[in-house]
Amino acid sequence: MASTFSHYEEDPAGAIRQLTEMIDERKLEEAVRPGDMYAMVIAHHVKRENFRKAWQFVESSMRDKSVDIRRFLPKETLDQM
Repeated sequence: MASTFSHYEEDPAGAIRQLTEMIDERKLEEAVRPGDMYAMVIAHHVKRENFRKAWQFVESSMRDKSVDIRRFLPKETLDQM
């Protein structure tokens, strides 16, 4: 997971692909909070103004993990959606 975060600046699409795969496969849930994985993916999509995709991950986080994404994202990011 740490390598994914550090890899983000070099290859955002690749890092997001890795995170999405981890979320889909439910990998590393014991080592990393699911909310952290969702927050990074959501922030990525918001930054690129892909609000529909960001919102899909918000809904997924609530449905799949009962994650309160407000604990993981700044209010400004949520307001942008």
